[in-house]
Amino acid sequence: MNGDRVGLGFLVADRLLLTCAHVVNAALGRELRSLDRPSSGASVYLRFPFIGAANEQTERRSVLADWLPVADAFDQTDVALLHLAEHVEADPLRLVEFHERVEVQMMGPAPNRAHDGYASGVVMGSTDKARLQVDEQVRGVFRARPGFSGGPAWRPGTRDVVGMLQSVGRGDSAVDVYVINSSILTPIVQGSGMDRSTQLVREPSPDAGELVVEKDHATLRFDGEVYTLTQRRLLLNASSQPVTQYLMRIHVERFPYDPIRSHLFHLDNPLNLASVNLKAWSIFENNRRETMRAERLFKQDPATLEVWLEFHNRISENFSTEFPVYSGERRWIEYSYQMPDFQWGPWFQRNVRLKTEVLSVELDFPLSLRPECRGREISVYGDQPLPTPIVRREAGDRILFDWSTNSTGSSPRVNHRYRFDWYFKNDRRTAESPESLSELMQEVGIVQRGDPILGPSGKASAEPPLLTPAMLAERRLRASTQFDLPGEADAARWVIDSLYAAIHRAIERYTYQRGRGITGIAAPQIGIDRAAVIVREPGATKFVELLNPRVLRVADETQNYEGCLSMFDWRGIVARPNFVEVEYEDLAGIRRITQFSQNMARSVMHEIDHLNKALFDEVRVPGTRLIPVDEYRSVTREKG
Repeated sequence: MNGDRVGLGFLVADRLLLTCAHVVNAALGRELRSLDRPSSGASVYLRFPFIGAANEQTERRSVLADWLPVADAFDQTDVALLHLAEHVEADPLRLVEFHERVEVQMMGPAPNRAHDGYASGVVMGSTDKARLQVDEQVRGVFRARPGFSGGPAWRPGTRDVVGMLQSVGRGDSAVDVYVINSSILTPIVQGSGMDRSTQLVREPSPDAGELVVEKDHATLRFDGEVYTLTQRRLLLNASSQPVTQYLMRIHVERFPYDPIRSHLFHLDNPLNLASVNLKAWSIFENNRRETMRAERLFKQDPATLEVWLEFHNRISENFSTEFPVYSGERRWIEYSYQMPDFQWGPWFQRNVRLKTEVLSVELDFPLSLRPECRGREISVYGDQPLPTPIVRREAGDRILFDWSTNSTGSSPRVNHRYRFDWYFKNDRRTAESPESLSELMQEVGIVQRGDPILGPSGKASAEPPLLTPAMLAERRLRASTQFDLPGEADAARWVIDSLYAAIHRAIERYTYQRGRGITGIAAPQIGIDRAAVIVREPGATKFVELLNPRVLRVADETQNYEGCLSMFDWRGIVARPNFVEVEYEDLAGIRRITQFSQNMARSVMHEIDHLNKALFDEVRVPGTRLIPVDEYRSVTREKG
């Protein structure tokens, strides 16, 4: 092209940038709606106007890392992922799930504007399975000129992106603006990250050649302590040049349905090349094997390793064997790595990015664990069961789960994902432990009753004094300090992240019902005297974040048992409203009002009590006493 801007994009990880597929097509001089994946060597040049001095243009070369468009659904799959040739000094944005009526900002999508600028709007809801409608707050539906597609739609005052701006037009014609939902963008970003066995990643160099995965078989074996993945692939060199190296990726998500929890976990438990025991071989006729060199890191972060598997092996300081894959040649490779179970979540997913004839998976577990397994096929159109059943078979003291696309009578579909989840009925971690749950919570960093930051003095007992109105008023004078938002947005975000880290440590350690009954936590419980809480429905994966909350209205009071992480050995009956209306702030300082009911109403009131220095045992139903958790379980089932 002539150097003119054809669209926008935004960083979602180090060296990874999201944009629209039609923007890439425009940059390469192709038909805007071309479905064909551009060649691996094609370069797309990016300018970063917010990096460097005011009179400088920071420019970087990129190549295609992933391509989503499919026939008959271009508008819904108009997504491309670019891989930058070098690092840029910029923080990636974070993809988050959208909520209707959420306010967003975008770059440039407003009519009659000569220069770039910010525009505000409101996400009205979904227009189809992939896209959202954004309306201006004053004039109605946005109209935009080409050149702004691919930009982020973010929540004001945050780095949270709910989707990607899409406007496909010709010339200077204005078109309606839609936002491609973050639920479509997230899988392509995580891509191989959601694919434990690491898919093919093309070389970021025009002369590196192109390897195609024709056959793909993965075996995942668990011995009760360690997972071992063995990946076997038939590669075809479809280029005209010899290929001397292959880029593989290891990415983990310990809690795949809770990305924030996973991120915090992997910061504390990062991957490193030495710990995974990576080994790789190139396999020739008669099963002759040559060891591949697997030492050169391409990328490393707490949850990701990208490693070059090189088609040569150093024999001595002065000599190495070389066995490149030549043009038109097919070659089997095999590699394996290991990971302890505390790092590997109970799931495995295979992504199909290129034409593949056969994809197969074998899961190999101890019979004594009594494993159960299920499979799902995931695509841009949704999530559904595998097209054919998983085959279960016993082999001595092992249980094997096998599945192959051969059983479907067709090849795996490009851009589809095949996911396997399992559960061990006899998992040692599902047994309840230890006698003192309060000590367990203290071990994971939860402040316990008796600490002045919580309000009452003294440890938990069966019949602590009840709070009188005068005592409650005095406690409220010492209520947790509110945030001055948006000025303290960074501090508030840090407190919220700390709450997530603490509650997920608690959920991980409290194995009864997998921690489903842990529904919330307040900042004073982690030693931070600020007005922040997070709450969820029992067993839900997502939490609601409340900053500076204030109760406006309550109704329909009921009595039920409660517990608290700060005195977890006890349960007591508390009267709480079944309906509560709460005003709170978001990070941008915008005040919001939300209504909660049933379990969520109870949890919200419990956590707000923490901010007012009151514990549930002090507001229990008069005339009742607390009971130890073991006695509680004998008279009723744990809620959630």
